[in-house]
Amino acid sequence: RVRHWTDAPPPSNGALGPFVGEAIQSIDLRARSYDNELRLFGGAVEVVLRATWEVDSDAQWTVLFQNVRVSLVGRQVLLKRFEGRNAREWLMTRVADDFRVVRARVAAGAALGQTPFTAGAASEGRAGEVPAGEYVTFYMERV
Repeated sequence: RVRHWTDAPPPSNGALGPFVGEAIQSIDLRARSYDNELRLFGGAVEVVLRATWEVDSDAQWTVLFQNVRVSLVGRQVLLKRFEGRNAREWLMTRVADDFRVVRARVAAGAALGQTPFTAGAASEGRAGEVPAGEYVTFYMERV
């Protein structure tokens, strides 16, 4: 399990709208998959983004977003599977065995804070737009 801090906007920073919760990443190395978990209100609300990855090099991989699910008090109320290839480029710097820095390249034309739900939506002229090739950074600590 991984705890992190990021300069990314919501929901990647552990917030959902005005609500701030606990953000954790659970990684399955054998399956090359991970869950980004956001727990709100002491775990009463849980939002989980599932992704897999393809290794491009020792420090770079392509993340493929698979689905998002929402649970209320332990009961799943939404499961959305993403169609097509919903991918992002990630670059990693390993600082120590229990700490790493990961940069995620923002998709060309995407607005800062876009999620797999809104990826590809037109964002020209909106505040917070990030030029193609820009990154958000995640500082992750193994717990």
